[in-house]
Amino acid sequence: MEFYTGARPDPSTTNGKGGSSSSSPLEAGTTTLTGRHDDSIWSLAWTTHGQLLSGSVDETVKVWSIPPLSPTSLSPSSPPSAPPSLTLAHTLGEHRLGVVSVAASGRTPGLAVSCSLDSTLRFWNTLNGEKEGLGDVKAGAGEAWTVAWSPTASLVASGTQRGCVNVWEVGGIEEGREGGVAVLPSTVAMTLKTQSGKTGGGGGGKGGRKEASAPFIFSVAFSPDGSKLACGGSDGLVYVFDVETGALIASLQGHTKPVRSLAFTPTGYALLSASDDQRVNVHELASSSSLPSSSTARPPSLVATYEGHASFVLSVAASPDGRHFASGGADRKVKLWDLAMRECVHTVERHGEAVWALAFEPDGRGEGGGGERRLASGGEDGTMLVFGVGAYIG
Repeated sequence: MEFYTGARPDPSTTNGKGGSSSSSPLEAGTTTLTGRHDDSIWSLAWTTHGQLLSGSVDETVKVWSIPPLSPTSLSPSSPPSAPPSLTLAHTLGEHRLGVVSVAASGRTPGLAVSCSLDSTLRFWNTLNGEKEGLGDVKAGAGEAWTVAWSPTASLVASGTQRGCVNVWEVGGIEEGREGGVAVLPSTVAMTLKTQSGKTGGGGGGKGGRKEASAPFIFSVAFSPDGSKLACGGSDGLVYVFDVETGALIASLQGHTKPVRSLAFTPTGYALLSASDDQRVNVHELASSSSLPSSSTARPPSLVATYEGHASFVLSVAASPDGRHFASGGADRKVKLWDLAMRECVHTVERHGEAVWALAFEPDGRGEGGGGERRLASGGEDGTMLVFGVGAYIG
């Protein structure tokens, strides 16, 4: 099962290597936890309960329980202690084809959603491992590729193959059994159109395929305040919408190939986009609400481009500190970047194949829970890694 619309990169043309680097401080100073699927891992998401969700082409979503790392366990001078364990809490296996994307609710503890190549949205209770709600949402062929959950509302967004983003409203929780029951939507609450046919993205499909008029939406992301929704597609453009009105705010240029992954910085001031053109772009999203009343709002704009991967950049994640981000590529590498310095501060070479998914542990467990900040990565090789990155990005 392939997520690429063209052939995978030839490993001989990249400088990524499988295994670990003996010269990396990550080897000596940080405990790395490892989990596995039977096939490629395409998506990762942390929950508000400190669980980690992984979605895979093996048709399952796995729920992992991960205790905080204590500061003493990370100190070389500390007495040896048993390393924290990564425990498989639940395996959710209702999908009939590979799981493309997973997302967790920021408002309802234990509520999560997954979408699959079977074009179905399934809602889960990650605390008990059961399917949640009154039924699955059958989106229709090509109508649910990737999902994102609004951090401030009961809205779930999914990209489509026809240049649109479907927004579903999960109507709260009905009481009646332990934990309640999610009320699932029967129809799409809103469809956001990218106004396909625009040019200027500079690229298109892969493998020489002619780009259709409507881009395939590979990635979606809500801003931290839930007011904006961004999507990226096969035409190389990043579209930004106003969630309340459904209006298209901007079509951001800068990539020459499909946009695979998006992430807002914690303040929502900037949007990161990762692309097959081997770049991560940073777009400034200044708005009138963030400027003095006497000022004129600046339109969203491209402010920085980060290069360093030797092949497609497939995943990007913003650090909760607002000063760093991580990127994962088809060159098998995870790179950590400093936004202000505009440079790569560390490269992790632990995956044997492409890195499809990245997710930073939210604040409140990593640092607030007594341990350092951690990053999870998932790859084509079916391996999931969870490792501390405090030595590199604070």
